[in-house]
Formats: sequence, structure tokens, C-alpha cells
Amino acid sequence: MARTFVGLLLVAAAVRAAPKVVPPAGPNVVIIGSGSTNAAGFQIEVLRSGVAVMSTVQGPGERATASPKRVQLPAAMVRRLYEDLGVAMPLAALPAVHCMKSASFGTSMTIHWGKEQTPDLNCGAGGNRVMGNLIRDVQKILPLMRK
Repeated sequence: MARTFVGLLLVAAAVRAAPKVVPPAGPNVVIIGSGSTNAAGFQIEVLRSGVAVMSTVQGPGERATASPKRVQLPAAMVRRLYEDLGVAMPLAALPAVHCMKSASFGTSMTIHWGKEQTPDLNCGAGGNRVMGNLIRDVQKILPLMRK
């Protein structure tokens, strides 16, 4: 009986001591698709309020060429994105997965959060669950922005 009680106390203490991931307040998340020779790139800024603003760009560092599109994303989707990014920090520590791409038509997709940036998400997660969660989040957001 005493052994069981002590075991329960240890389990309760471990659960209480486990760090809870709380995404830091601050900058908005920005998803960037590089585009290619025959396709414009894009930038999607995802605000914590759930508003997402998509701009089309022709090249790195260039201004948007079309009027931005605003979409209200589901709150649960935005919360999951920010939580998954919080778990993934620092983003530079995520594994860089490499894949074959055409020099002219290959694209890259990254998530930027403050000074942090993911590796290219277009090459897959390489078996990394955290990267897989970020890829899933982006794949759920993109169709809503392209409607």
C-alpha cells in the first residue's frame, strides 16, 4: 500500500514538473513559398487572431505584386501552428532534409517566426515528428489561402 502511494506521488510530481510549451508572445508567423521560374512566390502572415494575409511576390526581397488576400483561419488551426512552432524551437536545430529539385522549377517553403526559420519544408520531414507537424500545419493552411 505504501509503495503504491509513493509511486503515485512520484508520477504526480513528474507530470507537474514536465515543462509545458507556451509559445512566446511576439512576432507573427510568416510562411514563405519561394516560387520558381514559372510560378510566383508567396508570403502568408498568420496573426494570432487567426487572420492570415497572403501576398504574391516575384522574387526574394521584392514587394507584393498583387493586392493581399485576407482569410480568417480556424482558431484551432492557428493555435496548433503556434504550439507546434513553440515545441520546435529553436527552428535552426530542426534537421535539414535535402531533396532533388530542378534548378529552374524547384521551390522551397519555410516558416519564419521572429529571427527563427525552419529548413525547407518541401523536402519532407525526414522521419522527424516535429518537422512533420509543421508540414501538416502548412498543408492545412495553404488550401484555405488559395480558395
